[in-house]
Parts: sequence; structure tokens; C-alpha cells
Amino acid sequence: MRPTTRAAQPSRRADRLITLLLLVYGLVTVVSTVTQLWHFADFAELWMRFAGIDAEFTNIAQGDLWGRIGAGILILGWLATALLSGWMIARSRLAWWIPLVGAIVTYAVLTVCLMVPLANDPAIAAHLVR
Repeated sequence: MRPTTRAAQPSRRADRLITLLLLVYGLVTVVSTVTQLWHFADFAELWMRFAGIDAEFTNIAQGDLWGRIGAGILILGWLATALLSGWMIARSRLAWWIPLVGAIVTYAVLTVCLMVPLANDPAIAAHLVR
């Protein structure tokens, strides 16, 4: 049952603060990741080193395309998350969970996008077949 007066409704200050902090953290992450994805070959080289693949990334054209698609997905995902969070806060609903779910969904889609050029690179494909 909802409180009938505005004074009886909870202020949800902690929820707003946590939601805002998560959105700011997400924005910083998106900005830094977008800059990396825009230069996908550098990102792929770093990823290959971490994966222990001693080769050079050669799928540059497809990598640039999918890196920029991934950057767009990150931006749109953050914007959708921020808008939905703001809408929930305006309606005095709990919103702290929205940035978390938004990040999970956005990064799941991003991972699929990034796997396309990585899996189609001959050096990475050869390493995975081994």
C-alpha cells in the first residue's frame, strides 16, 4: 500500500545517491572504453597479449567496423540506462539496480559485437583451434 501523503513517502536519498554514483562510474567507463574501441586494432592487440596469443591482429577493417558499432552500443546503452534511472527516480521508485542491469545487458551485447572481428581473425582462430 502506498503512503497517501507526500510527507509519508520515503525520500530515497540513498537510492538517488547510489544511482547517480553508478551512472557516473558507468559514464567514465563508457568514455574510456569508446576511445579504446575506436582504435580496435590496438584494443585487439592488447586483448591478444592478455589471452596469450603471440600474433598480430590482421582483421583491421572488420575490427574498425565492429569496434565503432560497439562504441555506439555502449553510448546508447548508457543513455537508455540514464533515462530509465531518471524516470524511476522521478516516480519515487527504487532505481539503484537499473545501472547494474543496464551495464550487464549492454556489455553482453558488446561482447558479442567484439567477438565477431576477433573470431574472424586468422591468428586468433588458429589459436582457438589448437
